[in-house]
Amino acid sequence: MADARERRGLEPSESALILGASGGVGHAALQLADRIGAEVYATTSADWKAERAGEWAASVIDYTEVPFDERVVELTDGRGVDLVADHVGEATWQQSIDSLATGGRMVICGATSGADPDIDIRSVYQRHRRILGTPMGNRRDFRAVGRLIARGEVAPVIDRVLPLERVAEGPPGDREPRGVRQGRRHAGGVTAPRWGVQPTEAFSGVL
Repeated sequence: MADARERRGLEPSESALILGASGGVGHAALQLADRIGAEVYATTSADWKAERAGEWAASVIDYTEVPFDERVVELTDGRGVDLVADHVGEATWQQSIDSLATGGRMVICGATSGADPDIDIRSVYQRHRRILGTPMGNRRDFRAVGRLIARGEVAPVIDRVLPLERVAEGPPGDREPRGVRQGRRHAGGVTAPRWGVQPTEAFSGVL
C-alpha cells in the first residue's frame, strides 16, 4: 500500500478495497489506506476478525456469506472502488476486478491461493481497468514505513506470540496440524521470538 500511494496514485478522495484484512499484510494495508484518507473497505472471514479490521475500514465484508464484489458494488451505489489490493491470488482475481470502478486499478502483491487465475479479460479492457504488480518494496519503502511505525502512525497487529517449536501446531479445534497461519485462525501476525532465527527461516513460511 505504501507503493500504491507513491506509484499507483491512491488519493484521499478515492476508495480502496483491502482483501485478507485479518492478516499482517491486510492490517498494514488497511492502516496505510486509512492514513492516506481514502474510503476503505475490507474483506475477512469471521465477525471476530471484522471487529479489528473495522478500526480502519468503513465497511468490512464477510466473504464467506456474500460474494464480496457484489457487496462492494452495492456499498458504492453501483460504482465500485478505485483500487483493490489483492495478495490472495487466483481465488479472488475475478471478484477483485469486478469490484473496480471504471478506470480502477488492482494492485497485486502476492498469490496465497495460487498463481494461475481464470479471468474474463473483457472485464478489464472494456472498463479501462488496470492490473499492477508491486513486489515487497525497496529500501526507500521500508524506511518510509519504518518511520511511520516509529512515530506510532502505523502499528503491527500481533495476534499471538508462540515459541518457534509451536508455530507448526494447528490451533485448537483444527483436525489437522496445518499450522496457526495455514488454519487462518488468527487476526494479525503470529510471531515467534527466538534468538538465532535467521531471516531466511522467517520468509520460508516458518512464521
